[in-house]
Amino acid sequence: MSPFKVVIAFLFLAFLGLLAIPTIPVDLLPTRTTPIFTISYSLPDATPEVVEREATSPLENVLSQLTQVKNIYSISGYNKGTIQLLFNSDVNPDFKKFELSSLIRQLYPKLNQGLSYPIVEQRSRETETQKILLAYRLNSKLAPYQIKRTAVDVFKTELSRIAAVQCKFRTHLQNNH
Repeated sequence: MSPFKVVIAFLFLAFLGLLAIPTIPVDLLPTRTTPIFTISYSLPDATPEVVEREATSPLENVLSQLTQVKNIYSISGYNKGTIQLLFNSDVNPDFKKFELSSLIRQLYPKLNQGLSYPIVEQRSRETETQKILLAYRLNSKLAPYQIKRTAVDVFKTELSRIAAVQCKFRTHLQNNH
């Protein structure tokens, strides 16, 4: 290939790249979430072994048929149990919830009569952990309660005047004398 054709091909690809720039999502806090579904149920007067045998194992077996499942976590405790399904981020959560509910509806009549109907809840990773945008660490030779009082007086008072700012003070105090 001649050098002229290489330059033309490069310029063409660069031009396509420039056209694609506006379509690239840029966000300080991206909103892409991983769908998580929690199925909870109760079986009165049952040990964890009975809950596992009568509810958790049959439900896990049926739910393992679902596609695009990353992980399945389950806990069988006294009188209750939960199963958590973590899906790939590219799934349609509404469709997966429908699929989950259909599988549970088909299996429920075959389960122990004392088992409550399993409740399906949808969550996302972002709802489980709150993101912190900005954090300050204060060091001083003052007593810890004085540091906190000063921080609340100075920072919280000023920041609370801004409508969109939510202030939370986490106290990890240590005396630096």
